[in-house]
Amino acid sequence: MTSFAMDLLGDGVDVEFPAELELVIGMLDQEIPWFSCDGYGYCLGSAKGTIGNSWEVLIKLANPVTHEVLPHTLGRVILEKGDSGMMRLRVPPRSEEQQSEPTEFDEDGRFYGSFVSQVLNTCQRYNLIELPGALPTF
Repeated sequence: MTSFAMDLLGDGVDVEFPAELELVIGMLDQEIPWFSCDGYGYCLGSAKGTIGNSWEVLIKLANPVTHEVLPHTLGRVILEKGDSGMMRLRVPPRSEEQQSEPTEFDEDGRFYGSFVSQVLNTCQRYNLIELPGALPTF
């Protein structure tokens, strides 16, 4: 895993932007099937949520040959409806997700970091957030 991914996942992500939950869910539903890293795709599984207010999703890899979803979870993303039409997208710091410190040889971290970067790049393409440029997807 690159040092950029280690920092990104170590600190977590917390961004707020003007959008409705349904728009963000629709955007992710449309875009995530196109996300990939080293040929692997990504699948989302619902963890918990409150209709119209929040949605917590689990991120898993899909086998590039069989397209089967792999059993272990890479991480999670939380979408929350804020005040005045604002939406909050959070990726909890990785330290909350696992016991050991990530290293440069952390394959799950590399896949998870790529996913998070692709989500943020997608938010930028939809003009929901501003980034100085496209984030690396490793």
